[in-house]
Amino acid sequence: MPKRLKEHAHKTSGKDFWHRAVAFASSKGALSRGHCLWLENRLIKKAKEIGRCSLENGDSGNEAKLTLSEEADCNFYLEKIYQILPLAGVQAFEKKVDQLTKAEDRFSFQQHATLLNSDIDAPNTIVVPARDDGFKRVFIGENCWHAVRISSDRISDLKYIAGYRVGKIRAVTHYAEIKEILPYGDEGKYKIVFKGAAEELDKPIRYKSGHDSSLQASRYTRYEKLFEAKNLTQLFDLTDD
Repeated sequence: MPKRLKEHAHKTSGKDFWHRAVAFASSKGALSRGHCLWLENRLIKKAKEIGRCSLENGDSGNEAKLTLSEEADCNFYLEKIYQILPLAGVQAFEKKVDQLTKAEDRFSFQQHATLLNSDIDAPNTIVVPARDDGFKRVFIGENCWHAVRISSDRISDLKYIAGYRVGKIRAVTHYAEIKEILPYGDEGKYKIVFKGAAEELDKPIRYKSGHDSSLQASRYTRYEKLFEAKNLTQLFDLTDD
């Protein structure tokens, strides 16, 4: 891969579009040359399909022949790439909001909520896990969070979002009121736009001392529990082991 980067840097010298690279690593031997060619081919096709960038590739990538199990592994890896790239500021593989032309494909939180009878006792807050760099840049810096998977039957109930910071912090630290929820990229994913800047909780909400778990996927809770819960077990009404 360093050789490929050097070749690109040499061939694109003097062109203003070449200014950074995003690299994805895997455990040693996890991805073969065939896997990488397959992924490159899929990424180039996706970028052309979305049309948000101008490609300067000398070739379109060769689609390597993989076994069904290898292709399944590559699809899983590709899905992770699509999830992480927006957090690194790369939007080339995500549809623009104005590309969603059908009226039913775009809706505000308030409009959608009036169409459905929401359960007053249903969870109204989604808690999303976030790596520290993406959290600071997007959740705090852009007042939104995207590529969130949400069941359609929950959208009408959601009024707030809270961020769980993975890594060293490992706690729910900020929350915001939701302004609107927009379809984002692939089916089942959404962009959550805040009404204003996220606010910091007086006290971070963590797992109990000695608990090794970390939040890996979005969870739901009630807004008031952000201020009542002493730990994540209480926040999500989990069984206290």
